[in-house]
Amino acid sequence: MSTSVDLAANTKNEKKPYVPVVPSRLEEINFLSHDLQNCPYHAYAKLRDEAPVWKDPITGFYVITRFDDLRDLLLNTA
Repeated sequence: MSTSVDLAANTKNEKKPYVPVVPSRLEEINFLSHDLQNCPYHAYAKLRDEAPVWKDPITGFYVITRFDDLRDLLLNTA
């Protein structure tokens, strides 16, 4: 038997419905966004297609989305 306290605790922990973020422009990509963190795959696909080596304007970090590019970067450190 559950009490009203138990029901309140259960609803508090429920997750929001999943809504993927599908950026239409590179400027819309914000990896600090919680929605994008839940499903970054569309953003990675956009970057892979349009900017495989991308500098995040907010954090200054680089995002490298293609395996061969990343492998070359890691193997050629000189």
